[in-house]
Amino acid sequence: METILVVEDDSELRANLKEIFEQEKYHCVVATNGHEALIGLHLIMPDIIISDINMPGMDGFRFYAEIKKIPAAQLIPFLFLSGNNDYYSRRCAMNMGVDDFILKPFTLDDLLSSVKIRLEKKRLYDKKIESIKSTIIKNIPHEMRTPLVSILGFTDLILEDEDAFSK
Repeated sequence: METILVVEDDSELRANLKEIFEQEKYHCVVATNGHEALIGLHLIMPDIIISDINMPGMDGFRFYAEIKKIPAAQLIPFLFLSGNNDYYSRRCAMNMGVDDFILKPFTLDDLLSSVKIRLEKKRLYDKKIESIKSTIIKNIPHEMRTPLVSILGFTDLILEDEDAFSK
């Protein structure tokens, strides 16, 4: 089950989005602002993030910039869901690398379509990464892998019983 993180300060919209996504068979985690969402990222890594822009404490632009500093979160698809209908907000978001910018009020079809497209793209990307990893592992000669197993195994044994050895 794919996880969606919704960062929205409007409690009614946040609750509605959670209900909608759960009806669509997604696991939905919500946060009221960017600070809360960043703390949550240490507990759960979502498959996609949907964030408002205008929020107290940390706006969506700063939240996005902070996410890009977290290596494990850099490739998570990110959508802005905002009432900011000005050219600057949309252009700034796209220049930062945001995957989509959906204006409020939005249609449910537009939102779900955008989420599905971004998640499919992420699945394809993840599949490609796994394929590359598999190819690399298959092409590394067995002789190169074998010494590393011994070194790592003995290192683990030493670390487990470190106190038994004299300094």
